[in-house]
Amino acid sequence: GDFREDLYYRLNVVPIEVPPLRVRKDEIPLLVAHFVRVFNKRHRLNKEIFPDVLDALMEYDWPGNVRELENIIERLIVTIPRDFVTHDDLPLFLQKSSRPDTHPQVTVQGLMPLKEAVENLEKEIILTAYSRYGSTRKVAKHLGVDPSTVLRKAARYGLDITEIRKEED
Repeated sequence: GDFREDLYYRLNVVPIEVPPLRVRKDEIPLLVAHFVRVFNKRHRLNKEIFPDVLDALMEYDWPGNVRELENIIERLIVTIPRDFVTHDDLPLFLQKSSRPDTHPQVTVQGLMPLKEAVENLEKEIILTAYSRYGSTRKVAKHLGVDPSTVLRKAARYGLDITEIRKEED
């Protein structure tokens, strides 16, 4: 009640309406990238956010708007000991979001030797990871294996990695 009413009307010449973040979800990736840059610089770190983290952030309604998003990104950057943030690093309320790529639904269309079934699934996972991440290094990091393992398995299954990259470009 101490704000001068005449001052309010002087400042209210051009009202600015900013919709809540839950309505502007397309801005979340840009905001996350910005906050990661800011906090990496401030804390002298070089961390990155995995795409599955962005997916979870996009599904949340953000009642605290941009400030809540900023605080969560800073918490992740400061508290995670690795150079990358995964879905499992998110607070539990954000982990409730669906993760279709974490546990792919595998259906059995017929009986086949187990070794052949495992190879088919492994080939599919490598193809999906390449189409999503585009580089051997990123695929290896996401799958939790060495890049040489990814290259060896791609060669073993006859996957043309250069063709997968061209399709994405």
